[in-house]
Amino acid sequence: MKIIDDRGSALIDFLGFGLLLQIPLLLLSTQLAAIQSMQLAADSIARHSLRSYVLQGKEPKETALQIANDFHLSADPKIELICEPDCVSPFSVLRLNVLIGSVKSSSVMIR
Repeated sequence: MKIIDDRGSALIDFLGFGLLLQIPLLLLSTQLAAIQSMQLAADSIARHSLRSYVLQGKEPKETALQIANDFHLSADPKIELICEPDCVSPFSVLRLNVLIGSVKSSSVMIR
């Protein structure tokens, strides 16, 4: 009967399993964290910019830039304010859409 030598090399195991499998997982987790951070920023911008517009009359773009600066975003958020029927009459429906990179968020309020 032939005896098989089952001694292995720890270096090969480390390179094969340690580096080749863990590096893609690390890259994936950092990308997911960046997307989650942008989503939180977009949600915060949509909510607070619309609230400051309705309650204080402050321009949404100004508030959005302040919040984006707080979140240390490199890209400026794209803001779209939609009012039905208009932005000043009572019981108007206001919707603020925010786009940061590929992340979208929106907030709705009734005046």
